[in-house]
Amino acid sequence: MKKTKKNNAEGKKKDNNKKNNDFLKKYGLIIACVVVVVIVVAILFIWLKNNSYENQIEKFCQGMNELDYAKIEETIPDEIDNEDGFEYLEYYFNSIKDSIDNDGAEWSATCKIRKKEKLDSERLRYLNSDFKDFYDGREEIKDGYNVTVNMTTKFKQDKNSDTKTEHETKTFIVGKINSKWYVINME
Repeated sequence: MKKTKKNNAEGKKKDNNKKNNDFLKKYGLIIACVVVVVIVVAILFIWLKNNSYENQIEKFCQGMNELDYAKIEETIPDEIDNEDGFEYLEYYFNSIKDSIDNDGAEWSATCKIRKKEKLDSERLRYLNSDFKDFYDGREEIKDGYNVTVNMTTKFKQDKNSDTKTEHETKTFIVGKINSKWYVINME
């Protein structure tokens, strides 16, 4: 009698183990697939967020605030940067940095996107023509926006002077080249 109870208990354990293995086989694969899909969606979301035209304008403005021309260069296509398209900013930043280092000047810049307007096909054709002719651009600008930005800069020449605040409205032209957004122009 004892052997029968023991055999029944072992049989129930084997049945339970088999059921658990079947459950893991069936649902384990589904759970693994769901986890993979969630990871892929998260990566795409992060990539798309970091590759938006808004992100490029924010990075451009952050470079202005930090007087970091290298950050601004990341937002500009190489063809434009190499043709003095934004090089005046580097000179401007260096003169402000000199005032900060020598005179204790203070500087800040902030930007706020106000509106965007999708570039129509005619404007894109014109932009591509300029990009290819003037900047020797070999790639095509596939999409673009005019983005209106309110920019505020504050500059204090030295510890004894008043802070000068300037409010400007700038229009950034952003374009998508090879799936990446760039600042093409700032007016």
